[in-house]
Amino acid sequence: MKASKKPRLAVSVFDLIVAVLAIGSWVWMLLFSPRVVFSSVGLGSLKYYTVLSNLFTGFVFICCAAVGFSGKETLPKTLQLLKLSAVSCVLVTFTVVMIFLGPVFGFDLMFLGANLVLHLIAPLLACLSYLLFEKRGVVSLKASFFGLIPTFLYGLGYLSNILINGVGENRANDFYYFVYWGFPVGLGIFVGILAMNFAFIQLLRRFSRK
Repeated sequence: MKASKKPRLAVSVFDLIVAVLAIGSWVWMLLFSPRVVFSSVGLGSLKYYTVLSNLFTGFVFICCAAVGFSGKETLPKTLQLLKLSAVSCVLVTFTVVMIFLGPVFGFDLMFLGANLVLHLIAPLLACLSYLLFEKRGVVSLKASFFGLIPTFLYGLGYLSNILINGVGENRANDFYYFVYWGFPVGLGIFVGILAMNFAFIQLLRRFSRK
């Protein structure tokens, strides 16, 4: 093995661990998770941004690991952008839990079972992977706007469902309580989350390794 290939292989192992944690925790939730807030057994768990952002991260990190294991030293630019987007999405999950959901519903529930990995461990490890291993400046400022697409589509679907079907019985359609104070407030929260997402993208671009 050439010495030059060792760094990317080491990154690939790290990324593969993150992917296994993110996807494996969802599989655990899918099959065995207790019925607590923001956790559900079965495919109904796919309604949560937490689950979708972690699955997105898991699949992107598998692709990143595969590149390293194939012997390539750098990720394709499209995959760099996807990794940046995925990490920023799970950081949104982490931040919303820490500043909103945790104080409202209790951190004991936020970190119970599979949620410990989905809300805390996987997001932080994914962030660490990007900051330590990905080169600064690979993703341009213009391209970085595309990193907002996953969060934008999720929020659009979430709010559209409420507009069409209402909040539902026991707030089944507004499980994050974003429109609890009215739809305009919910729209403002959505814009705020997009702004947070974009801020994370720029911070990751700025503070990844030289």
